[in-house]
Amino acid sequence: MLSSAVAHIFGEVMPKHIVYQPPSRKVISAYAQLVCDRLAEQYGASYATPEVVSGFTEFLLVVAVMLAKRLNASCERENKVADTTD
Repeated sequence: MLSSAVAHIFGEVMPKHIVYQPPSRKVISAYAQLVCDRLAEQYGASYATPEVVSGFTEFLLVVAVMLAKRLNASCERENKVADTTD
């Protein structure tokens, strides 16, 4: 509500419907590999095995999808409230 008031004051057009998307599998996989490689440098090679990297990638994917769904649900609730007050 406040952000739409600020946008109105400054003459900006704010998008009403934002859709959050989780990062792609490729991006998450690259990030997981980087994290696991850094852990392996500090704590031993077992942190960078294909199984560990794959498991961490899947974990991050699940978290990213859950977060995107939660953010989208929050936006939908805000949009419904904004639609009834406009």
